[in-house]
Amino acid sequence: MSSSTAIESDLSLPRTLVALFLILVFVGLHPLSAAELYDGDMAGGGDFLRQLAYIAIFGGLLLSLRSAPSASLSMPKTLLALLVWCWASLAWAVDPGVAFRRITLTSIVVGCCFLSVSLLGRERFKRLLALTLAAVIVADLIAVVVHPNAIQGYDFLEEALVGNWRGLHIEKNAAGAIAGAATIIFFFTAVERAKVRWGYFSMLILAYFFLYKTQSKTSFGLVPAAILLGLGYRFLYRNAFVARVLAVTSAVIFAAGAAAFLRYLPEITSFVTDPEAFTGRGMIWSGLGAYIADNWELGSGYGSFWNISSGSLISAYTDQKWIEEFIYVGHNGYLDAVAQLGIVGFGLVLIALIVVPIGKALKCTNESHRARHTMAFSLVVFCALHNFQETSFLERDNPLFVLLCFSLALLSSQSRRKVAVATQHFRPAEQFRGSRL
Repeated sequence: MSSSTAIESDLSLPRTLVALFLILVFVGLHPLSAAELYDGDMAGGGDFLRQLAYIAIFGGLLLSLRSAPSASLSMPKTLLALLVWCWASLAWAVDPGVAFRRITLTSIVVGCCFLSVSLLGRERFKRLLALTLAAVIVADLIAVVVHPNAIQGYDFLEEALVGNWRGLHIEKNAAGAIAGAATIIFFFTAVERAKVRWGYFSMLILAYFFLYKTQSKTSFGLVPAAILLGLGYRFLYRNAFVARVLAVTSAVIFAAGAAAFLRYLPEITSFVTDPEAFTGRGMIWSGLGAYIADNWELGSGYGSFWNISSGSLISAYTDQKWIEEFIYVGHNGYLDAVAQLGIVGFGLVLIALIVVPIGKALKCTNESHRARHTMAFSLVVFCALHNFQETSFLERDNPLFVLLCFSLALLSSQSRRKVAVATQHFRPAEQFRGSRL
């Protein structure tokens, strides 16, 4: 048996587990249903079967480490610090029982993401991810043709949603986010792999068409921006001079934007809190802002703001019944982060999920390495921008949060035969290997 055949044989179990993990994330256990929209139920009870499935996959991936000497459960120190802060917040969480279940699931999902990349290796994992998303998009389009639930029916909160496509997914924004990320992945897979280029360009067209039919405006608008920024990173960011120009330009734009924000803060506040602004998000953000003003130091504790045993904490900060009864996230990942984790946790979210991964990508001066990082860089940009209108940061198995974790793992990884540098390692199989029980 050749060495390559032996490696492929060793990877058969982890590849199957990773494929199951991807399907569970992108489709769930209840396709064509909104059963997972509220994490199982509106009181934070969760979906036991879903939790059990993730635990089983995580356990299988951990056991797979025994046959992969160079693989490990490793992650950036900043992400580890963020998870530790989330766990620490149980000490002051408004609903520690729900918070414990949610941070446990989040930790398992994050672990699965990093194990997936480490066990398969960067390139094998990227191929499997692209193929799985291709299958999901095709299944979405078939579902639209054959099943009435794949198209949004009557919605008493917003009649304009009627007719929007959602495919196999829980609602049209979730479908749009998956289709948007798939479009980015198909584009850069086509750029990187000449042999299958036209196949993935065809999938790109199908994914973007499905995205358009979801009418998810946030994702639809951000996909071209993320791709263009990725191309700029790939082909323009080549030498120290260009790097300095881009860095200075970005700093100037950011400073000008911050100055304009402060200058026109009253007008911005008035616009955002307008009931018609951002399809009602302004009223949600207004309530979140009021809660943050009262609890900015520590927040409510991880997972203890929306859909907890007593309802949602937003109830005390809004007079809108539809927000109290039917809204399950703040539709802004940044506001949700500070509301739940306080100012320190918010800082860790920014550092671990945006600053560090983008910084790692920008530090890369090797052209071949930069080419391999481009897709992950674009996904980080897409997720960072997407969270201004939706919430995915630390949202357990939210597809965009999972893709963000995959991107962090891809940016942090070396080849499968090298051990990553400057990361935290945990190899449970080695702790007991050769020991007496």
